[in-house]
Amino acid sequence: MLPASITEGDNAQHAATASGAGGIDACVDHEIAARIKIAASINTSLEVLHALACDTISAVRTAVALNPRTPNPVLAILARDKDPKVRMALARSLSTNIELLRLLALDTHEEVSAAARLSFKIAEIEMNAMNLDFAKDSAPSGVRRRIA
Repeated sequence: MLPASITEGDNAQHAATASGAGGIDACVDHEIAARIKIAASINTSLEVLHALACDTISAVRTAVALNPRTPNPVLAILARDKDPKVRMALARSLSTNIELLRLLALDTHEEVSAAARLSFKIAEIEMNAMNLDFAKDSAPSGVRRRIA
């Protein structure tokens, strides 16, 4: 359940939307779009991101998976999401840690598994490049010339 500050809104606006051309569907679409926007915002609190990770709408959970502020315990919940689109987003996210990429690489959905394996390889390459840069910066000058 979302905190009251999220679920409470301008009731007059919701009522106007519901009574307008789109009716209740337009109101529901507006509420879903608002939750997606909140889930994607880097200003959203960690508590709210955790709540949105359990949203019934997969697009909201996908936005949480792609949010760089989403904490690792919440990402771990999303790694076991029933919707492969959510797991796919997590596999492609730059915020997903190596342990979760390993888990997603074993996913039964082939596209999720392939995306996780690719992200894992990219992460390995980046770590190797950082280690090489560190070695060049901290090694004596003769060794740095040989590394370069």
